[in-house]
Amino acid sequence: MNWNNASQYLQVGANLGILGGLLLVSIQILDTNRIANAQFIADDLNAMKSSYELLIGEDLPQIWGKAALNSSELVVEELAVIDAFLKRQWFQSLGDQLISETGIKEYSLEDDVDEWVFSFLGNKTAITWWTDSQYGVLEEYTELRDAINNRLSVLGENHNQLHEDRLNNWFNGRDSQENINGF
Repeated sequence: MNWNNASQYLQVGANLGILGGLLLVSIQILDTNRIANAQFIADDLNAMKSSYELLIGEDLPQIWGKAALNSSELVVEELAVIDAFLKRQWFQSLGDQLISETGIKEYSLEDDVDEWVFSFLGNKTAITWWTDSQYGVLEEYTELRDAINNRLSVLGENHNQLHEDRLNNWFNGRDSQENINGF
């Protein structure tokens, strides 16, 4: 009789082990699906961003510098580079947010808003692009668009002044450093 009880307990233990194993396999399948989904999103957006990379080319630093100075001498080809750069960055933000929904990567909307407001939208050319794109590419990610619009609204003219002050500080700092070095 003891062997019968022991056999039954062993059978119950084996069944519980099988159930536990199936549970672990299902968790692994869910994780694999999440990872695959994140990879599909990343691959799709990377292909799109690569096409913008071709349009951006190698002249972005010089062109962005002209835009940062609010140069009125930007030509159509340079505006196309700025357009491609800002679209690439927009799709980077969208991709980061979509991948975060899979649980693979963390994403902060607030950090993205800060980056857009204080890095990308710091000149008249970029602000014009932003205004013109409200019902175009920016509709791909309305939550971020609306949060940036809200921040820009709160900052008002202080936003423009912040960027102008930053440029002036850089130039004044550079001028002072150049004088110190004798250049």
